[in-house]
Amino acid sequence: MIIGLGDGVAYNTRRDDITASGDTDGTAAPVDPAQCAECKRWIGPDDGRGGPRDQEHEPGCMSAVAAPAAYQVRTFLDITTGHLPKRICERLGSYEAVVAYETTWGWFMWVPQDPDDPDNTAGVPAEVLAVQRYARRYGCDYVLFDSDAETVEGLPVWDW
Repeated sequence: MIIGLGDGVAYNTRRDDITASGDTDGTAAPVDPAQCAECKRWIGPDDGRGGPRDQEHEPGCMSAVAAPAAYQVRTFLDITTGHLPKRICERLGSYEAVVAYETTWGWFMWVPQDPDDPDNTAGVPAEVLAVQRYARRYGCDYVLFDSDAETVEGLPVWDW
């Protein structure tokens, strides 16, 4: 039995037949459209025909906390200051196309939407561009260079 919930997803009463994109013939890959990624509870209406059960999120689940529509929620990459040479970190906010501020334990840097845009690369050290590209690859708007943070695979590390 196919149950449409008006969200472009068709739910079948058997979990192994749940498909995305309104597919009702079973050719699309199975998905878990109503399971919260954080608290793992099944969230959705109980239509009495075997669809997802109407449950509340687990207490404390951050997925249940939605930002008001007027707010923009941004993400940042938290990495060690060692992903930049000390000489660059000490001048990070002074490069013309870099917006960065020193913190108690490192620096907080804005990442341009397109780090490779010529307007964003003039005078920017290659090491900074590499971090900006890495951050954008993971959808981050900012980078927090923190002396206590971990290193990440895929970026060079300087010992200082």
